[in-house]
Amino acid sequence: MKISLFNTIKLQLVMPVFLILFFITACDNNNSTLNISSAELSQLNHDTSAHWLTTKLILLPKSTDNNDYILLKTDNDKNESIPLVMSETPSELQIKYPHLRDFQAYHLDITTAEAKQWLKHQLMVVAFNEEGKAQKVAYVQTGPVLDALYTQSKHDADEENALGATIASKAINFKLWAPTAQKVSVLIFDKQSFSQKENNTFPKELLQLTMTEDSKTGIWHAQGEASLTHHYYQYQLTVYHPASKKVETLTTTDPYSLSLSVNSKYSQIVDLNDSTTQPKNWVNHKIPVVKHVEDNIFYEMHIRDFSAIDNTLSDEKHRGKYKAFSEQSSDGIKHLKALKEAGLNNIHLLPTFDIATVNEGSTQVIDLNDSMSKLCKLVPSISICQPDHSANFKAGRTGNEVLKMNNDLLEKDK
Repeated sequence: MKISLFNTIKLQLVMPVFLILFFITACDNNNSTLNISSAELSQLNHDTSAHWLTTKLILLPKSTDNNDYILLKTDNDKNESIPLVMSETPSELQIKYPHLRDFQAYHLDITTAEAKQWLKHQLMVVAFNEEGKAQKVAYVQTGPVLDALYTQSKHDADEENALGATIASKAINFKLWAPTAQKVSVLIFDKQSFSQKENNTFPKELLQLTMTEDSKTGIWHAQGEASLTHHYYQYQLTVYHPASKKVETLTTTDPYSLSLSVNSKYSQIVDLNDSTTQPKNWVNHKIPVVKHVEDNIFYEMHIRDFSAIDNTLSDEKHRGKYKAFSEQSSDGIKHLKALKEAGLNNIHLLPTFDIATVNEGSTQVIDLNDSMSKLCKLVPSISICQPDHSANFKAGRTGNEVLKMNNDLLEKDK
């Protein structure tokens, strides 16, 4: 005879202390309080095979085991669960998610408001056998249900076009889409404590703005004074993180940043319509138009490599920088003009973003034209800076010179 876990009003197992004690108490809305230790859950086989697609539909891999399933929400030491009832996957979802076509659908009795709150916590589907013993855990993939809850109605998240920090006439509005966050704040940092040349580790914090969530859109918002323009900011979020399986407090830049500090550690509040943010003649510049799309001819180039070894620049400070493209008669510009005459009509610059492993602080950047002594001062652990190579940096050789010497030696050995 099968004893269903969900028909049990109260089930208490008396076991030795080192085993678990759990019970389920039914609530009016079919939600249950489930006391089950995190220690026991961690000992179970687990994967991430549960897919929450819509408010009331979860998909699991088909199984021949005669198990019951619950959706479990963990919040500190308080657990809540909802039973999953076998159902059918609608045809439109089978088309939308063809890789899940062979999965089994399960219905859960939950409201839209409840689902949005549950998504702010750790979620897992727990399988129980006929004796009511937990067998397996499947952590829940929530991307589809987030889309269903926040982007498939009128006037919700995907209709919002003013995310990030936007400057109004008398205020600055901050908006961040973070529907799984439990708490969000804006940290404002003094622009005077920043250097555009260096990596600012501890800039001066001016204030914190507590953000409020719009439950319909999942967008958090706050407002600051217009005087904060050009100051820097970060978001601080309290959010469950699936990697650590804990609620973490994380600090990050704005995904909708318009300007960033050195190494992209801090976002900056700017107005791109303000003339102070625009290059000379930006407003009057007319963008050329290619009449037929098939007539576009693209040339990709690396911003730094374009001028890294160009000795004809009007100013050495332009080397490897955007400014090198404003030159009039450098070798690089002459090359581009020749390509234009040959029919080239588009240039694609890359990369145009910071690379996390490259420190862009001017005193930390190493160039091939720098001396080996600078390299070894900044990165003393590399092999070329060890005592048996000391002649390289003692003689003041540059990186280019050392590479040439090594290449010459290799040629002699051939």
